[in-house]
Amino acid sequence: MSARRSGASAIPFDLIVVLLYLGLVNWLLASNALGAPGNTLRIVLTLPLVVFVPGYALAAAAFPRAPSGERRGSLLDRVRERPSGIDTTERLALGLGLSLTLLPIVGVLVAFQPGPMTAEPAVVALSGVAALFTVVAAIRRWRLSAQERYGLPLGYWNAVTGRSTEGSRTDVLLSVGLGVSVVLALLAGGFAITSPQDAQRYTTFSVGHLDETGNYVFGSGGELSEPIERGSAVESAFYVQNNEQQTVEYTVVIQVQKVDDEGNVVQTSGVTRYRQTLEPGEEWINPHRTTISYEGENVRLAYLLYKGPITGSVSMDTADDTGFHALDVGTEDEDG
Repeated sequence: MSARRSGASAIPFDLIVVLLYLGLVNWLLASNALGAPGNTLRIVLTLPLVVFVPGYALAAAAFPRAPSGERRGSLLDRVRERPSGIDTTERLALGLGLSLTLLPIVGVLVAFQPGPMTAEPAVVALSGVAALFTVVAAIRRWRLSAQERYGLPLGYWNAVTGRSTEGSRTDVLLSVGLGVSVVLALLAGGFAITSPQDAQRYTTFSVGHLDETGNYVFGSGGELSEPIERGSAVESAFYVQNNEQQTVEYTVVIQVQKVDDEGNVVQTSGVTRYRQTLEPGEEWINPHRTTISYEGENVRLAYLLYKGPITGSVSMDTADDTGFHALDVGTEDEDG
């Protein structure tokens, strides 16, 4: 056994650290302890998940063996030799490269989820991928003997420092180039995260109803989907979530509208307003009852969302977002 291997630990400290990190980040995000996107603490804690951790876990799963005593050939040559392992420096380099390769793949998968694309599903997806590779790495290492199994060497950084000063000029240049690449990648990732695009600032708004268990359900349901009588009060609900990265005061105006065959509003009645101030990431679900004063098939219960004070006239055209329930309203005589 080589001297370098004798300093390696049999406990997979690197894999344990990865799992602890994933658990910590997801717990902090779920509890909203990291604040809104753009928060400095949020950036610092989540950046490794984007540019390093998934790739390192994949490298650990692919190469569970420790390197042999001698370094033979280039990194590419050693990667091609499946029986042999790679050392810690090479694992760190692969962690960066593989993470940047996995990132767009995971992004495409997250894009298929319903609704707007936010940071939370991306974090969950990256964490899931990293956790899966980490578990695979742990199993593959466990199946190897203690002499073959990779373990993070104790005193690794001292060994790296001594080896880099003794290496050839080419090795030194490659090490410097790798370090510069890592710094540039981190800076680019940090800039992308700290400079949110307009598409990341939005408000989620929908109209629905509460089911039998009291949970909000998108769309018409229950009595809203069946013919109702004129003058009856119907139950419905609306949902608002603030993803504007700042505190916003919302106003929701509810109207009973009579429309023509082309969908143009010809009459309105029963106007009701609800106001609520939401912090970033906060949700607002409002169940309510509305009396329907019109009859016929061209009747709808309309919802108009405004961000901030309403400065002009209230209409479907001036609202920041809208939604409605289409109603079929008859008379009591017709139903009888």
